[in-house]
Amino acid sequence: MKRSTFMLISSIYGLLLGAILVISPSEAMKTYGYTSLDFLHNDLSIHLGLLVLIIAAYLLIKRNSENQELVNTILWMNFIATITGALYDIYALKHITEMPTLGYFDIGLRLVIGITTAFYLKKP
Repeated sequence: MKRSTFMLISSIYGLLLGAILVISPSEAMKTYGYTSLDFLHNDLSIHLGLLVLIIAAYLLIKRNSENQELVNTILWMNFIATITGALYDIYALKHITEMPTLGYFDIGLRLVIGITTAFYLKKP
């Protein structure tokens, strides 16, 4: 798969995840087994969604850029965001009683995106 195709797929995922975190953070958190959010966590989820949207927008806009340094910077942002998010969700599993299947799917998808991003970072 071409790097630009991967960046398009990754940006679509980021746009979807970011949008649901901004539009309906409590519903998004139910995916991970959290049944209710207080005001602070609701606000933090919205801010996280905005950050995810920004990274996804950069992935989408600059996917065909010839500036390798810029593309690598965006890929590093994507790598750090997806891997740390997935690892934190894995860690957080011990704090929730039950996670819906969609939550496990999302963690797996982020790990795949993160590992694939690392592959494209390693390519010359």
